[in-house]
Amino acid sequence: MCEACEEVMRSEGLALVLRHLLAIGNIMNEGAKGGAMAGGITLDSLFTLIHTKGSDRKTTVRTKWLGNGGRGSGSGSGWNGEV
Repeated sequence: MCEACEEVMRSEGLALVLRHLLAIGNIMNEGAKGGAMAGGITLDSLFTLIHTKGSDRKTTVRTKWLGNGGRGSGSGSGWNGEV
């Protein structure tokens, strides 16, 4: 178990995915009361974020991310083999 935890902590791919998801969440929260940017995410907010629907009421962050081959919206964020 400790070895698995250490692998998660060292995973650059996972850190990249979480940074992208944090950025997406902050973009979605623009204009919210207070306007503060989040410094991190919780597992609960991660679950909520991936199921949040876009303005078309169909597309979710999860389907958009997966539809992009797991690369998010930017290029060069390939984490496919590690995560």
